Amino acid sequence: MGYRSDVVIAVAMGSKEDMDELVSVYALNIFVQKENLMSSWEIGEYEDAWVAMYTAEEVKWYDSYDDVKGFEALTKLAETFWEERNMPYAYRFIRIGEEDNDIQISCNESDCGGQDDVQGSRLADTLADALYISRHINNEIEFANDNNLRNSVNNERTD
Repeated sequence: MGYRSDVVIAVAMGSKEDMDELVSVYALNIFVQKENLMSSWEIGEYEDAWVAMYTAEEVKWYDSYDDVKGFEALTKLAETFWEERNMPYAYRFIRIGEEDNDIQISCNESDCGGQDDVQGSRLADTLADALYISRHINNEIEFANDNNLRNSVNNERTD
């Protein structure tokens, strides 16, 4: 079966036009075409951002896999759009493996080389508020009623 992970990748852009342009160029990526990845993304407006999001449970996630290269290409392309065209962006990647301590989180946002990029920071905050790891304990143990437990113990002793 192999090692499996749960994965989420989200890329946020400031406008629908920027997202449309990003996705149009992304669709030309060789790994995206080869693995038919476009249908795996959900794209829509969330709060004050346009977000492309990929989620998967129990997938094999290795950097050498073509589909993984294709999914990760969107985050790299968003960075390139910022560097070359000043299109603000933010992304967040979370991978949770089968082991308790196997958690990987990476995120990035546009910045202005030392200047404050308010929009990139806002987009990053939006993703951070929406995508996070929550650890909690599930308790599915149901104890028998103390009286029933005592009665069953007493019945066993008298038999």
